[in-house]
Amino acid sequence: MTGRENLKIRILELEQNLQDTRKSVYMKDPFSGEIRVCFPLKDKSVARLSSIGHFNAIVVEYADTEALAQKGIFGEDGDLFYIDEMDMPQMLAAIEKELDD
Repeated sequence: MTGRENLKIRILELEQNLQDTRKSVYMKDPFSGEIRVCFPLKDKSVARLSSIGHFNAIVVEYADTEALAQKGIFGEDGDLFYIDEMDMPQMLAAIEKELDD
């Protein structure tokens, strides 16, 4: 399995776990056409998980509003979570903490 495939699998697992404890919505990415899982936050911003293959890491991207999220306008404002430095429970806890901050 390639590093990119590992990142995709990890993102799917994280999204499933986060959906168990958080409100989530599905939004179509206007650039790729993919349906993405997004997480509305208390401050009205919207978060989604993405990957940076070169770093073998997952990042939380944020859109300031739902309208911007629907347009696919996200910034990579979050920390990087490296696949080879964190197991699944550690990564999930770290991402949940970031989403709550």
